[in-house]
Amino acid sequence: MEFSTCVRAFVCNPKGEILLIKHKEEQPWTLPWWHVEQDEELDIALLRELKEEFDLSVRFEGESYQAAENFIRVQPLPLTIHTICYEKSNGRLVTKQELFYKVWTDQDISYQQDSEIFAWKWRSVEEILDSRQWVIYPNIKNIVSECF
Repeated sequence: MEFSTCVRAFVCNPKGEILLIKHKEEQPWTLPWWHVEQDEELDIALLRELKEEFDLSVRFEGESYQAAENFIRVQPLPLTIHTICYEKSNGRLVTKQELFYKVWTDQDISYQQDSEIFAWKWRSVEEILDSRQWVIYPNIKNIVSECF
């Protein structure tokens, strides 16, 4: 059995809209997500990938720092965690743990890493929940409903 961990981001802009992406033209819209490398901290992986794929700087909701003799970084908690089990086309079983974080950015997107991202768009929570005119993964719709 194969096990992997990935982080997903509710990337929110100042209007409260959420960033949705497509990795390929024929795929439904989804939240940005990335696999976490071995020994990589979850929040650091998310920050690194958003910088690489969109040149975005973000801040975690509830992020804080405590001052002492040394600075201690408090890691943000995910909004929710989901575990998905499935079988690959080669018959191998996979268990994937997905951690969903909420982050904010004041930046406009002016860059996308074309090798990773086919398209992106900002959508309000209402547009995501009432997505009759465009296709979004059903589990993403359910998680938006749960977290917002």
